Amino acid sequence: VQQAVDACMAAASGIPDRDPVIVERLMEALVLSGLAMQMVGDSRPASGCEHLVAHFFEMRDMAQGRHSTLHGNLVGLGELIGLRLYEKLFANSASVTAFTARREDREVQMRRDLGPFADTIIRQNASAQYYNAALNDRMLERIMPDWDTWRAEAAGQQAARRAGEEHIRRAGGPVRAGDLGYSREETRQAITYAMELRDKFTVLRLAQLSGRLEGLAEELADEFY
Repeated sequence: VQQAVDACMAAASGIPDRDPVIVERLMEALVLSGLAMQMVGDSRPASGCEHLVAHFFEMRDMAQGRHSTLHGNLVGLGELIGLRLYEKLFANSASVTAFTARREDREVQMRRDLGPFADTIIRQNASAQYYNAALNDRMLERIMPDWDTWRAEAAGQQAARRAGEEHIRRAGGPVRAGDLGYSREETRQAITYAMELRDKFTVLRLAQLSGRLEGLAEELADEFY
């Protein structure tokens, strides 16, 4: 996966010119990510919170009968959002209390915000494991000793995000949800609820587990709308 990332970043500046050699490198990187997923037997090597955000927007568009954009546009936007989320979540050393909301309360919240579309999201991931207080406590016990290590790694994401944003912009892609016609509220909802689409632990779940997801979703909605 790192080879694929390095190849994409090295080729990014030439993508707007549609240079055949550059496009070939991009395709090779996509093949590498596909091989990584096949080896692992899971989409995780090439699909994290950015894909969850992208899928939320795509499914919301379908539910509303609205023509969606290219998948890559949404994944690129989701990646910028995800990198920013890492930055903000790990900005400081944290004393975290496990998230204790009930699944039932979460579903009430989703139905309030999403209307009929909530049922589609709820059906995607019926797992209640992330609403088990005892499990969340055990997860935090394992997470917190490494928090400062991750904080140090997250500090380097700002440069990656800015470089990625510039590459996307130069290629004519969207760097804000508003560029694609999404409202601030739709952006907030995507960040808040996208994690419900898969039983997969990403930075979105970590933000929820630390009790900060909803606040960060509000902040990121302001930044990315």
